[in-house]
Amino acid sequence: MPRPRSIEEDDLIARLARVFREVGFEGASLSLLAQATGLQRASLYHRFPGGKQQMAEEVLATTGAWLEEKVLRVLAGPGLPKDRLAEVIANLDGFYDGGAQACLLNMLSAPRAPDGPFAPASRRLSR
Repeated sequence: MPRPRSIEEDDLIARLARVFREVGFEGASLSLLAQATGLQRASLYHRFPGGKQQMAEEVLATTGAWLEEKVLRVLAGPGLPKDRLAEVIANLDGFYDGGAQACLLNMLSAPRAPDGPFAPASRRLSR
């Protein structure tokens, strides 16, 4: 059996995030996630022993780190408020691909499943 091709961590998380943004947690089958990443299902389970739940948690953690760096730190940083706000708007525009990408927090968040597995994480990120 051929060895599965490798994928960089950042690219892996970005591809998983894209699937969750498009179809949500419930719609993201392991087959769909494997196809999006170019990895076999066994390779995904090896990397994420907690399965799809762990994949989504890591996507949320990465998104939270991005929001901290590209939004919150910029807003709290030095410079004129209008310049900081312009930078945040540009960052968010890129994150949402000019409005073409769905909100990841919305796709995994409490309004869709108030007691779901991602409710606490999505509440923390949306504060």
